[in-house]
Parts: sequence; structure tokens; C-alpha cells
Amino acid sequence: MMRRSLTGSLALALAGCTVGPNYETPSVPMSDTFKEATPVDYKTAGTWQTARPGDGLTRGPWWQMFGDQQLDALEDELTTSNQNMKIADARFREARAMIGY
Repeated sequence: MMRRSLTGSLALALAGCTVGPNYETPSVPMSDTFKEATPVDYKTAGTWQTARPGDGLTRGPWWQMFGDQQLDALEDELTTSNQNMKIADARFREARAMIGY
């Protein structure tokens, strides 16, 4: 009985892997705008640029890049009325004072 169920399970597993003799990979049309440039090497493609890190620059409030007045108002409300942030800031300053930093 055990041998029959094992054989049947094995036959089903193997039958699931067969695709068929006449399977053809479907063609996918590609637009010319998404094709790579003729040189495959990124250095010779003409788009290579040296990295210019800007980590040292001051960026200011990140939310102002959206230009949304409602978001600005919400951020102002958050910074003035969020007691949890004030408590965390006070604890941070207290810990810094305790280690003499």
C-alpha cells in the first residue's frame, strides 16, 4: 500500500514537470527606447560619471522638498506638541551630561 502511494506521488510529481513536445517560448515585443546602447560596457556608453557624494551638505527639513503647506503645518505641529520626542530629547541630553560629553 505504501509503495503504491509513493509510486503514485512520484508519477504525479514527474508529470507536473513535463511541458510537452511542442512548447515554444513566447516572443515578447521590445520597444527601442528600452534597449541598451550598443556598447555594453558602462564606461564606454558615455553615461559614466564619477560619484559626487554630498553627505556633508546641510539638507534642511526633508519634507519641504514636497512643497506641501499642509505637510509643513503638520511637521510644525509635531515638533511643538509631541511630548514623547521632548521626553526622549531630555533623556538623551541627561545621558550625555552624565558621561560628560
